[in-house]
Amino acid sequence: MTTLNEILNQIRNNSIASISLYGNNIGDSGAKDLSEALKLNTPLISINLGYNTIGASGAKDLSEALKLRTYPKTFAAFSVM
Repeated sequence: MTTLNEILNQIRNNSIASISLYGNNIGDSGAKDLSEALKLNTPLISINLGYNTIGASGAKDLSEALKLRTYPKTFAAFSVM
Protein backbone atom coordinates (compact mmCIF):
# COMPACT_ATOMS: atom_id res chain seq x y z
CA MET A 1 0.00 0.00 0.00
CA THR A 2 1.34 3.39 -0.98
CA THR A 3 1.35 5.98 1.78
CA LEU A 4 0.22 9.58 1.40
CA ASN A 5 3.82 10.74 1.91
CA GLU A 6 5.01 8.54 -0.97
CA ILE A 7 2.29 9.96 -3.21
CA LEU A 8 3.14 13.53 -2.16
CA ASN A 9 6.78 12.87 -3.07
CA GLN A 10 5.70 11.63 -6.51
CA ILE A 11 3.63 14.79 -6.99
CA ARG A 12 6.50 17.04 -5.87
CA ASN A 13 8.89 15.23 -8.23
CA ASN A 14 6.58 15.73 -11.22
CA SER A 15 6.37 11.97 -11.71
CA ILE A 16 2.60 11.58 -11.60
CA ALA A 17 -0.07 12.86 -13.99
CA SER A 18 -3.26 11.42 -12.54
CA ILE A 19 -4.13 10.47 -8.99
CA SER A 20 -7.11 9.04 -7.14
CA LEU A 21 -7.09 9.46 -3.39
CA TYR A 22 -10.75 8.45 -3.19
CA GLY A 23 -11.78 7.23 0.25
CA ASN A 24 -8.38 7.55 1.92
CA ASN A 25 -9.55 9.38 5.05
CA ILE A 26 -7.57 12.48 4.11
CA GLY A 27 -8.39 15.33 6.48
CA ASP A 28 -7.41 18.99 6.66
CA SER A 29 -3.77 18.25 7.51
CA GLY A 30 -3.39 15.91 4.52
CA ALA A 31 -5.17 18.43 2.29
CA LYS A 32 -2.71 21.12 3.40
CA ASP A 33 0.24 18.84 2.57
CA LEU A 34 -1.36 17.98 -0.77
CA SER A 35 -1.94 21.64 -1.57
CA GLU A 36 1.76 22.40 -0.99
CA ALA A 37 2.75 19.55 -3.33
CA LEU A 38 0.25 20.74 -5.96
CA LYS A 39 1.97 24.12 -6.08
CA LEU A 40 5.11 22.37 -7.35
CA ASN A 41 3.73 19.81 -9.79
CA THR A 42 3.13 20.67 -13.42
CA PRO A 43 2.03 17.47 -15.17
CA LEU A 44 -0.77 16.53 -12.75
CA ILE A 45 -3.94 16.75 -14.84
CA SER A 46 -6.45 14.75 -12.81
CA ILE A 47 -7.13 14.39 -9.09
CA ASN A 48 -9.93 12.61 -7.23
CA LEU A 49 -10.46 13.40 -3.56
CA GLY A 50 -13.97 12.00 -3.17
CA TYR A 51 -15.07 10.43 0.12
CA ASN A 52 -12.39 11.93 2.36
CA THR A 53 -12.77 13.97 5.54
CA ILE A 54 -11.50 17.29 4.22
CA GLY A 55 -13.09 20.18 6.09
CA ALA A 56 -13.36 23.88 5.34
CA SER A 57 -9.72 24.74 6.09
CA GLY A 58 -8.42 21.88 3.93
CA ALA A 59 -10.75 22.89 1.11
CA LYS A 60 -9.47 26.45 1.36
CA ASP A 61 -5.85 25.29 1.19
CA LEU A 62 -6.59 23.17 -1.90
CA SER A 63 -8.54 25.94 -3.56
CA GLU A 64 -5.67 28.41 -3.06
CA ALA A 65 -3.18 25.93 -4.55
CA LEU A 66 -5.42 25.18 -7.54
CA LYS A 67 -5.95 28.88 -8.28
CA LEU A 68 -2.24 29.13 -9.08
CA ARG A 69 -2.40 26.37 -11.70
CA THR A 70 -3.71 25.76 -15.18
CA TYR A 71 -4.16 22.08 -14.29
CA PRO A 72 -5.70 19.77 -13.14
CA LYS A 73 -8.19 19.54 -15.96
CA THR A 74 -10.37 17.24 -13.87
CA PHE A 75 -10.93 17.55 -10.18
CA ALA A 76 -13.40 15.36 -8.32
CA ALA A 77 -15.19 17.52 -5.79
CA PHE A 78 -15.65 16.67 -2.18
CA SER A 79 -18.17 17.82 0.36
CA VAL A 80 -17.02 20.25 3.04
CA MET A 81 -17.58 18.77 6.50
